[in-house]
Amino acid sequence: MGCNIGCNMDRVDDLIKGRKLGRKLGSELDRKLDRKLDLKLGRKLGSELDRKLDLKLGRKLDRKLDRKLDRTLGRKLDRKLGSELSRKRGNEFGCK
Repeated sequence: MGCNIGCNMDRVDDLIKGRKLGRKLGSELDRKLDRKLDLKLGRKLGSELDRKLDLKLGRKLDRKLDRKLDRTLGRKLDRKLGSELSRKRGNEFGCK
């Protein structure tokens, strides 16, 4: 009888230890899976945020570049128009 009780207690201890180990391993696996999911979701969120930021920054850059181009083109156009106007004025006054 002593053996049965001792063997049963060992089994109970093994089961208890197994459950504890299972919980530890389960929680560790959960943590690892959570980290992997966070990384994947983080990458997805990061790429979406990057796209949004790129769009916003791209728009800002486009506007700035457009302004700069308009200014430089405007200056060039002003110079050309100015020279054309001065030629026409000069022709009106008889200057060539």
